[in-house]
Formats: sequence, structure tokens, C-alpha cells
Amino acid sequence: MQGKRQSETSLYGPVKRYLETLGYTVKGEVCGCDLVAIRGDEPPVVVIGELKLSFSLDLVLQAVDRTAACDEVWLAVGPAGRKRLRDPRVSTHNRYVRGGCGGSYLNF
Repeated sequence: MQGKRQSETSLYGPVKRYLETLGYTVKGEVCGCDLVAIRGDEPPVVVIGELKLSFSLDLVLQAVDRTAACDEVWLAVGPAGRKRLRDPRVSTHNRYVRGGCGGSYLNF
């Protein structure tokens, strides 16, 4: 957003719509999680999503904490935060990927 600071809540709508296209039912702000998505497969798949404006070690640690409560943890980082990830010196993101964690970037 030009001229305005983007908020984490602005990430919720696009991520919710994307998860819904994959067959999930999505709710925001559940037990301290930015979003929780459930797909009614047998057994059900539970996804916890964290929405942040920038990628950081705190975000990775938060994701690790969430893994005990769900099947998958998804991280959504705002467009401004993703620009820094293109720089190979951004070690937090590199460690996250090398540690066996995956990630996807959504353009909206």
C-alpha cells in the first residue's frame, strides 16, 4: 500500500480466500492464533496460520510453538517483508528453509 502502513489484518482476507479455495473452513483470532483452518477430511486437517508484516526469528519460533497444536503451520508475510527475503544475506529465512520447513508466497 503506497503512502500507508499495511497492517497484519490486511493479510487475513487474501489468505482466508486462498485456504477456502483449498476446501478449508477458516476462522480468525482463535486462541491467540491469527487464523485456524480446518478441512473435513478423515481425519480432519488443522492448519494454524500466522500473519506478519515481516519475516523474523520471532515468527519462526512462534511457528515452532504452534506445531504441537496442529497438522500444519502456515506463515504469511506481507509484500514489504518478502522484498528482504530476496537478499541471500537474510539468514533467518535461510535457516528456516534449511531446517526442513517449507513456505509459499501469495501474491495479492
